[in-house]
Amino acid sequence: MRRWFAEMQTLWQAEAPARVSYIEERAFAQGSFATLLGCELVGLTSDRPTWHAAALGDTILFHVRSGRLLTHFPELQASDFGRNPDGVHTSPTRLDNMVNKLSFYDGELQVGDLLFLATDAFAEWMIRVDQNNDHKLWNVLSRLDHPLSFERLVNDQRDAERMRNDDVTLLRVCLVR
Repeated sequence: MRRWFAEMQTLWQAEAPARVSYIEERAFAQGSFATLLGCELVGLTSDRPTWHAAALGDTILFHVRSGRLLTHFPELQASDFGRNPDGVHTSPTRLDNMVNKLSFYDGELQVGDLLFLATDAFAEWMIRVDQNNDHKLWNVLSRLDHPLSFERLVNDQRDAERMRNDDVTLLRVCLVR
């Protein structure tokens, strides 16, 4: 991961557009970042499929079986979410910090298991709802059948001030035989 992080930083530095103002130069020097959640499914044709994940920041993988949360990774609580999470940074001076804070986890899969990968605002909301709603959340999310249903859910939660107004992404993976 250190090598890949360094390669991405070098590419970004080399391909960044020309800066024409003092403000643009300062922004370039400050850099930018994005959280990282990578997940690989292994052995899907075997009797013991697994998932392996790497994370940096507050994008979360949720592993659900039979309507119950088995684990979420990284294991953040709702109070851990903030405005400045760790992430993959464009500045080479942040490389060591990124590598040191990168975490890994894995889990065994069974037919019917669901994996949900969610960005920060949605992940924070999922953690909070799961703690307070007797696991009904997973039934709702497993039945989302159209992007408009997801949009309606997000808008309803934002309107009720239960979800931060930030970008949201949800990826759902269902293990079938």
